[in-house]
Amino acid sequence: MPDELKEQLHELLLLEKALYEELDGMVGKEEHYVQEENWSALLAVLQEKQSIISRQEILQESWKGFSSLLDVHGGRESPAFWDAVAKRVGESAYKEIKALIHELRSLAAGTLERERSVQETLENHLEDLRRRMLQMQQGKQAFQGYLKSGSSIAQPRNSFDSASKKTLP
Repeated sequence: MPDELKEQLHELLLLEKALYEELDGMVGKEEHYVQEENWSALLAVLQEKQSIISRQEILQESWKGFSSLLDVHGGRESPAFWDAVAKRVGESAYKEIKALIHELRSLAAGTLERERSVQETLENHLEDLRRRMLQMQQGKQAFQGYLKSGSSIAQPRNSFDSASKKTLP
């Protein structure tokens, strides 16, 4: 039973690691498309990311199943969960699992940090876009005001007017 439990935990951790690696790749694509200001490609990546997040949520249900199996109510983030795992799988196997968890947490933290950076860059782009749109709107309002004031632009000149007054030879 301890070996089987260790293998199941190891498998879940590897699945979760693979999902985080995939998510990290998506964040890389996001960075690229935000820098290029390719908004349609960015939206496609965000949709892909959503499917990864959905798979992560399904994986979380598996962890809840392990909590029930170990008769622990705090979930995998609780010390009671990991104490129960350590007791069931033994010291050596627990060290392997802890190493994989450390690797997983580092990957998740790095991905989250990159995601925050991408969000910040995107917000800067959006702020710039808002500023440009406001300038365009103000320019349009100024132009409309200029037209209403009776400017010469509002009344197109006929270039033949002055020429028609001249007599032709």
